[in-house]
Amino acid sequence: MKIINKLTLFLFLVLGNYYVSAQCVDSTNIYSFVFDGKTYEVVKENKSWADAASCAVERGGILAEINSVEEQNGIFSQLSNAAITNNSTVAPDGGGGAYIWLGANDLSIEGNWVWDGNNDSMGSQFWLGTSSGSPVGGLYSNWGNEPDDFLGQDALALSLNGWPLGVAGQWNDVNHENTLYYLIEYPASDCSSTSSSITDSACFSYTSPSGSYVWTTTNTYIDTIPNAANCDSIITINLTINNVSDLTTSTDGATITSNNTDATYQWLICDSNYTVIDAQTDVSFSATANGSYAVELTENECVDTTECININISGLIENNFGDQFLLYPNPTSGNFSVDLGESFQTVTITIVDIVGKQIVHQKYNDSKLLNVTLEEPAGIYFIMIESEDKKAVIRLEKK
Repeated sequence: MKIINKLTLFLFLVLGNYYVSAQCVDSTNIYSFVFDGKTYEVVKENKSWADAASCAVERGGILAEINSVEEQNGIFSQLSNAAITNNSTVAPDGGGGAYIWLGANDLSIEGNWVWDGNNDSMGSQFWLGTSSGSPVGGLYSNWGNEPDDFLGQDALALSLNGWPLGVAGQWNDVNHENTLYYLIEYPASDCSSTSSSITDSACFSYTSPSGSYVWTTTNTYIDTIPNAANCDSIITINLTINNVSDLTTSTDGATITSNNTDATYQWLICDSNYTVIDAQTDVSFSATANGSYAVELTENECVDTTECININISGLIENNFGDQFLLYPNPTSGNFSVDLGESFQTVTITIVDIVGKQIVHQKYNDSKLLNVTLEEPAGIYFIMIESEDKKAVIRLEKK
């Protein structure tokens, strides 16, 4: 009985250790995508180049090999969707930039750059020398002003954010002992992919044809959907994202002004389920009743609405005529006077009712005292007096 127990324990420890070692990456740290019939995995865990190659082989693939500008662009576009935090995958000897391992090195012979994504020293050579070297056999490369073998740099990494000698997307040689994220490539399926491109625009955001991505900035993107043969259809989307550029407002007394000068305007009453205020389509709106107001802005064929602004009106709402300005009596039975405090060459008086309907619009010349008769029924009215750069708004009650 003791021998059986010991054997069971031995098998448990050996097999348990095998399964643990076989899981060289946490699946939650993988971002997968398909390009040109091949599946790729962005592994967001830090490993040296050799350890990354070992894990790639363990998972049935190799560290990725890039052989064309189309493959380079397709892969780099997908990396922008992988939610990589750049400061988590840094090569200090690579100008302090962020990188991801690809499957090339010159570990065996300095300057002989080979694709060796399974690290068996049997890859095909694609580059000879340093930055002044040359491609081998016309094979594709995408170096920055590299390689330079600075302090013995022997492994190839793709830049995510650029460095002093190159830009994002280009290749750099960095020390193979750096611990970086890495890209695994799996063999292509027996499938014939298709490709196409579209140019499109949207307001605020755009959902990719596959539904897998939502893009909010102007850029060129790549998406993949199944074609008629259930193989990859690769779509390049030249996308423009439009927005309403400024949704802020400024308030001066009962007047609200949109700070956006590139839009068209429609003022709304928030308290009435954003009811449109007829004929209020200027950049500014002067409220004649208590309430909450907003403006709907249309810009670049996009429509958005500002935050609601609360206006509280009682008696004298606005006045820059000075302290001697008076309106009396208020409340009134119909006849009232407006004392401007001094004489003005031209004065305009406008009276509107509680819903904004204009009742009176009259001009006075060389006037200091205005005598006005309001013949409308009892209720609340708003008096607007204007002269040059002077303005006053008064809430008037007729008994």
